Amino acid sequence: MTNALATARLDLEPLREAHEAVLVEPFLDARVWRYLPQLRPADREAVRARFRRWLAPPPPEMPEAIAFQNWVGFHRATRTVVGTFQATIVRDGSATIGYIVFPNHQRRGYAVEAMAAVCKYLRDAHAIRRIVADMDRRNAASVAVAQRLGMREIRAANAADRAFQLSTRSSREDVARR
Repeated sequence: MTNALATARLDLEPLREAHEAVLVEPFLDARVWRYLPQLRPADREAVRARFRRWLAPPPPEMPEAIAFQNWVGFHRATRTVVGTFQATIVRDGSATIGYIVFPNHQRRGYAVEAMAAVCKYLRDAHAIRRIVADMDRRNAASVAVAQRLGMREIRAANAADRAFQLSTRSSREDVARR
């Protein structure tokens, strides 16, 4: 079960089918997929299929994954959807994180704010020992988010990507403050 999370400005609600109504249009915005064009949904049905996968347990072709945790971020004061935030919990005690901040809300610190809350939740609720984020090496904004979260660069599996890791040996308070 994914818990609701809150930050100074955001409410992170566990993804539900009802969120589809506010997420389909932003997910169809080509700007969201600048660095991941291969993941861009072709149409509304492709977005809906993605949400169904996120709501389901990990598929058999991902035996290392225990659970998907997905949140929809809303600006608390306006109730405007700002993005989605994800974690895949893995059997080895690690998690892989990712996020999408919709273009009209980028460069306002929402990614750092939300992902700091997600990382703290993963540590506290699931005793996650290692958190990894993979990103396109051209995505300077995501690299900056990883660095602000206190993540250190590690070797990426793909030469076109960069990978960052956060060890839970670092102080929880440090991550919560970022």
